[in-house]
Amino acid sequence: MRCYKCGARLSAKSYCTSCGTNVVLYKKIIRLSNTYYNDGLAKAQVRDLSGAIVSLKRCLKYNKQHVTARNLLGLVYFEVGEIVSALSEWIISSNLQEEDNIAIEYITTLQSNQGRLDGISQTIHKYNLSLEYTQQGSDDLAVIQLKKLLSINGNLVKGHQLLALLYLRQNDLQKAEKQLQNALRIDSSNTMTLRLMQELNEMGDFGQKKKNSLKSGKEEIEVLNSTKDQISYKNGNEMIIQPTVVKEHNGIRTMIDIVIGLAVGVALMWFLVMPAFRQTAKKETSQKGNTGYEELQKKNAQIDEMNDTIAALQGQLDSANGNLSSYTGEAGIVTRMEHMLNAYKTFAAGDIPAAFDILVTIDRTGLSENVAQSWQEMYNNCSAKIKEEAEKMYTRQGKAAEAVAYYQKLLAVEPANEELMFHCASAYKKAGQKQEAIDMFTKLMQQAPTGAYAAKATSALSELQR
Repeated sequence: MRCYKCGARLSAKSYCTSCGTNVVLYKKIIRLSNTYYNDGLAKAQVRDLSGAIVSLKRCLKYNKQHVTARNLLGLVYFEVGEIVSALSEWIISSNLQEEDNIAIEYITTLQSNQGRLDGISQTIHKYNLSLEYTQQGSDDLAVIQLKKLLSINGNLVKGHQLLALLYLRQNDLQKAEKQLQNALRIDSSNTMTLRLMQELNEMGDFGQKKKNSLKSGKEEIEVLNSTKDQISYKNGNEMIIQPTVVKEHNGIRTMIDIVIGLAVGVALMWFLVMPAFRQTAKKETSQKGNTGYEELQKKNAQIDEMNDTIAALQGQLDSANGNLSSYTGEAGIVTRMEHMLNAYKTFAAGDIPAAFDILVTIDRTGLSENVAQSWQEMYNNCSAKIKEEAEKMYTRQGKAAEAVAYYQKLLAVEPANEELMFHCASAYKKAGQKQEAIDMFTKLMQQAPTGAYAAKATSALSELQR
């Protein structure tokens, strides 16, 4: 363990033997950070990846310089399919330690594999598209996108969870269970996966109870007595006795009965059955015609849906080709991160003007929504520290000209910032540039006549115009 102030190796004493700094609290913080790292490593070894991410983030909260923890966090992100987050951690790690760092090898492997970068872009786009389809109620299209997504990146836990949720909505419990089992194989203790598994089990228990209830409600028929003349049986709670003997008739009577029965049957057939049969035939013919028309309409609808799907896939391909440039090249996210971290390294080395010059030249436009949030957070943290130190240095007595240049650079990035306009005008005033100060105070009052700096600007302007 080294001193945070002078970099000397610390001993068992409560102070640094080189510079005399009290390091009791610092040692406690480092030990706590290492404890969280060990906990994250133990969880990762048993595939509790969600718990490992939480522990490793806490480790880095206490010690942002913990390179091994960053590398492990990147590996855990990579394992659950979060490639962009993994790449961010490895880039930070590579800038903290430029030699003997395996994170550099990870980054090189990703950047050298163009197909892998294409897969990353498609994964992000397809997952977002699946979420849109789900919110719109187009579950079938969402399932198609998720299946394609998982064929490219089978480790994306979020993809398995969303697909399982869609199968649960369709009451396809077997497929839902398969997706949840896949998610658990990747991350054994993911809270969302376990919650969906519990929902699946409850739905399965309800279906089984209903089946058993129907089975127990079937009526049983029990034969009680059977003789030559009659048969007795019990249907539920009811006793039924049915005769089985048919009385015999003589031959002539039998023939007469047959003839009469045939005649009556023919008459009934002609007057009753045939009209009904004709009506039924007409009805069936009409129904077949309607059915054919409905099938034709369904086919046309399916063709239209397939055309829409083809158009959507083409749009996805065009979007994927466009998004690829946001990861590679001079204007890619990787290059921008390297520039930003270079600014932070320069700042840490004590060269504040150079760090500030690098910071204000970084392009913050054209970022995709998938990386904008994490990028903005990193940029804000870095820029806040550099701006604070640069302002302290430039606004010291005797640095009026440098302060003017400093605020001009900031206003080039944030031209409508009232605080920057006020400090820039004050810097003009200290530097003896009276007219520029008057112009800047006037512009501030015109832009924000009731703002926080309006009264101060009015007072300063009155003093200059005397």
